[in-house]
Amino acid sequence: MKYEIELEPEFDDIEDYQENDDNILDVRVFDKTDGNEIKNSYVTLSLSKSGMIGLGKALIRYSHRFRKYSQQQLNPLTIKDIAVEHMGVWITPESTTLLIRCEPEFGTVEKEIFSKLNK
Repeated sequence: MKYEIELEPEFDDIEDYQENDDNILDVRVFDKTDGNEIKNSYVTLSLSKSGMIGLGKALIRYSHRFRKYSQQQLNPLTIKDIAVEHMGVWITPESTTLLIRCEPEFGTVEKEIFSKLNK
């Protein structure tokens, strides 16, 4: 499969991934020592332009090899003088581990997000 991406889409264009309102991202942060979720935190992904393109391509390929509950783990460099590119990017020694998981189905924005906001 080959994707063509409009780099400057019109404001009202609907992308194919937006058609079903199921393009959902759930971000959580966990404490390394006890595994408990940290609620009062935030995550920053800093990427170069090439890093964004590399990760984007890797995520598209990963989505087509989707297996229920599969995950990719991006680990920081831990051994001096050894570097590994994974998921289209190089991870710096100062980075923390990043897990990218494929969930079977979150549902739609209405079901998963808006309905929970009204509770």
